[in-house]
Amino acid sequence: MDHLYKSVDAVAEWATLHSRTVLILAALPLVYGSVTYLQRGRRSRSSSGAGRNALGVTNIYDVVIVGGGTAGCVLASRLTEDPSISVLLLEAGTSAKGLQFAEVPVALIRFVRSKWDFGLYTEPQAHAAGRKCMWPQAKLLGGCSNVNAMIVQYGAPSDYDEWARLQRGQPGASEWVYDSFKQYFRKFEKFNPSKKFPYVDRTQHGADGPFDIGYDGHYSKLTSMFVQSCERSGIPRSHDFNTALGTLGTSETMTYIKPDGRRITTEIAYLTPEVLAKSNLKVVTQASVTRVLVDKAAAGVRAVGAEYKLPDGLIYTVKASQEVAVCAGAIFTPKILMLSGIGPAEHLSPFGIPVVANIPGVGSHLKDHLVVDLAYMDKTRQSLSYLAPVTLTQRLRAFGATAQYLLTGKGPLTSNIGEALAFARSDDPNLFPSEGFSVSTVPEDTTSGQDAPDIEIFFSPMAYIEHATKPGPSNGKYTFMQHIVLLRLTEDVRNDTLTLREP
Repeated sequence: MDHLYKSVDAVAEWATLHSRTVLILAALPLVYGSVTYLQRGRRSRSSSGAGRNALGVTNIYDVVIVGGGTAGCVLASRLTEDPSISVLLLEAGTSAKGLQFAEVPVALIRFVRSKWDFGLYTEPQAHAAGRKCMWPQAKLLGGCSNVNAMIVQYGAPSDYDEWARLQRGQPGASEWVYDSFKQYFRKFEKFNPSKKFPYVDRTQHGADGPFDIGYDGHYSKLTSMFVQSCERSGIPRSHDFNTALGTLGTSETMTYIKPDGRRITTEIAYLTPEVLAKSNLKVVTQASVTRVLVDKAAAGVRAVGAEYKLPDGLIYTVKASQEVAVCAGAIFTPKILMLSGIGPAEHLSPFGIPVVANIPGVGSHLKDHLVVDLAYMDKTRQSLSYLAPVTLTQRLRAFGATAQYLLTGKGPLTSNIGEALAFARSDDPNLFPSEGFSVSTVPEDTTSGQDAPDIEIFFSPMAYIEHATKPGPSNGKYTFMQHIVLLRLTEDVRNDTLTLREP
């Protein structure tokens, strides 16, 4: 059955394909969490109810993981290092292994608005001319590490210190401070030095982790020009954004791209053939979790299992003797919780969903980045616009780039599209001198500290619209793009909310 993905033979078949065909940050807390779990020992939990089991799936596991995305793959791999812990991983999508274009860095756009994408849009945005904004979410093992720009960017050290403060002394809060947490970056990294970037201090990165990072992608001549322009504008050069020195500065992008030119995802890094061969791990794909099963008989409310639907249309249940870990992302985690009766009672009741736990915060406080895209004509014709060819000349160049990639694993097809970054503060007098900018125009300081930016600019060596699902501006011409990002929402643009449209 296609929805039961556990075959090492399938992985071996994928590996023989001769085609040469990324927040990770979201997975890193799970690395820490799984270590903590293993250390604290096994606990017993009461469970209740019985249900239909899918083929090859037993009716009870120690841990049931809901969501095989960026975090779920990490958690499944780490927990099963203890052979006494049985784990079931439920994923709504399929495996990306075997998709010939899946590991080609520039081909990330192939996933958007395909059967491997959930096809989500926001509600019409009043302050964006009523537009519904596209919200790509990969329907695959590895989640959005399949469709992101593969940018290695951990954030400012003070961000982590802020998270620790926000937990107000909760157990484990001190582990979030940067000096404590940074060890987990090194643990998951495998830094690949580059002769083109000799000033990056390799001692600041891990060398033996499962995730390749480095400078093995393509960088166009326009990208170097962008970095030089930032330096001339007063943004200092940074050789590495991902150290204790902080985020401010400009540089070409460090990426999650292997030295052989292939994208790496959490599925590839953590669900290796060796991990999939473990007898204590079962991975079920095309399994859409409909709700978390809970037990209210014990003190408080306790998750004891999950209900999920397979392509055959039948509903299946599975029990967890110890833990149910819901890591379905910022969109589907609150959705699943609300469908389970965990959320704001006033929102759930009209849908006839029995309220298990009235928690108003579920679905609220959603934060996303506001971006302004600026497209420019490229007179130098150095842009990568020919990768979406219109003219015969562009088709020939695209063919040449494809041949280069297939033969060498190098060239424009290894571009991550966001090839350079610049981080700055809106109160930087070097960038915004008082004689040119009124004090009244300085926005509130929403950053976590003086080492943290509130403005990001990233550079793309080609222009595009709606995640490249529509023809770019000046279609057929050579273009490039700058993207200006508001990293921290200000008071007048603070939060959004996820709600159910229908149960």
